[in-house]
Amino acid sequence: MRSRTAKLIPLIIFACHLQAYTQWQTNGQNSVVVEKPKTAIKTETELYTSGHTGKTVQLTYMDGLMQPIQNLIRAASPQARDIVQGYTYDADGLQTRQYLPYTIANGASDLRSNWNAEQGNFYNTNGDKIANDNAPYTVSTPERAPLGRLLSEGNVGTDWQPGTGHETQYTYGVNAANTVRLFNPNGTSSGYYPVSELQQLTVTDPDGNEMITYTNKSGQTILMQKQFDESVNGVN
Repeated sequence: MRSRTAKLIPLIIFACHLQAYTQWQTNGQNSVVVEKPKTAIKTETELYTSGHTGKTVQLTYMDGLMQPIQNLIRAASPQARDIVQGYTYDADGLQTRQYLPYTIANGASDLRSNWNAEQGNFYNTNGDKIANDNAPYTVSTPERAPLGRLLSEGNVGTDWQPGTGHETQYTYGVNAANTVRLFNPNGTSSGYYPVSELQQLTVTDPDGNEMITYTNKSGQTILMQKQFDESVNGVN
């Protein structure tokens, strides 16, 4: 059962460019289709009848909470294949794993029910000039608290996942005594910020280098300290 609710929103930009936004529901699955012309057109008919060389067509499928679960752009790759990207959420509704996009033959079914398997196979196919890897995604670990702050974040590839020692770590705290100087408007300083006056964020990169940022209650950056793993002009 496929029902359609279509709404055309014309945007007149210089040479009469139009964009069409269409809302669909396929087998109970919400989706939005956005059609954008690549060249100037004059009528809605021109937009709808032009092929992939004349317009970009993007389909976004959403769950019951209106969170995107899959994105597809038709004939958008250099070989005119469809580009697909899937999204998943954990039990708390957080997107802790982000997948690389992959391509499928143009004209295939829009909603890919097995996109996860297709994506894994895409990055493990020999002879396609694309690096093979069993982890074509990034994984992040958020704080299980109302703030949901980021605690660690990996990168694409098996060797860069959390737990391998190559992830980025985030540590939160407050300033200690005699750590950050308090400057006056005229540039002079006669003391330091009181203890716990500033928020402190320490970011440790995959190489073990730290960057510490101090911010005030307004979110303004007061001090940033960066660690380098080499000497610059004789200074470590």
